[in-house]
Amino acid sequence: MDPEVIRELFAYGRWASARVFDAAARLTPAQFTATEGIQDAGRGSVHDTLRHLVGTQVGWVSMLSGSMAPDEGRARGRALQQVDFPDVAALRAAWEAAEAEAADLAGRVTAGDLDRVVSLTTASGALVDLTVGGLLLHVANHGTQHRSEAAAMLTAFGQSPGNLDLFFYLIERGAPAAR
Repeated sequence: MDPEVIRELFAYGRWASARVFDAAARLTPAQFTATEGIQDAGRGSVHDTLRHLVGTQVGWVSMLSGSMAPDEGRARGRALQQVDFPDVAALRAAWEAAEAEAADLAGRVTAGDLDRVVSLTTASGALVDLTVGGLLLHVANHGTQHRSEAAAMLTAFGQSPGNLDLFFYLIERGAPAAR
C-alpha cells in the first residue's frame, strides 16, 4: 500500500468534512439536533451523525498514532457526549483537532507502518489482526459513509453541502491524484 494514497484519502476527507460542517453551520439549532421529520440517514440527527464521525476518527487515529492504547483509543472516541458539543462550532472545533492529529499521522506514515499488524478486540469480543494500512482505509471509508448520511439530512433541510465526490475534490485541488 502506498502512503501517498492514504495521505490523499485523508486530505479528501478534510475537504469533504469541511463542506459538511459549513453546511451544518447554516442550520438552526433545532434543525441541527432534530430527529423527527427528517430522512433517517444517519445516527438520528445531523448533530449525532457528525458527533459519531468525529468520535470515531478521534478513537482510531489516537490508537493508530500511538497516543492511546487500542482499547483506550476506541473508548476515547465513544466518550464524545452530546452535552459536550451543544452546537456546530463546538463540534467543529473537536473535528479540527481530530483532523490535525489525522493529518499528522497521515503525513508521517511509511509503507512499513502500513504493513504493521495491530491486534484488536471487536465489540463482539473477537480478537482480530489487521494492518495499520487497512485500518486507515477503514477510517477514510467510515468518514465517507457518515458524511453522506449527514449530507442527505442537510439537503433535506435545504442546506446541501454540494457535491462531495472525490472527483470534484481532485478537480478543485487542481493536481494529479496520488499514484
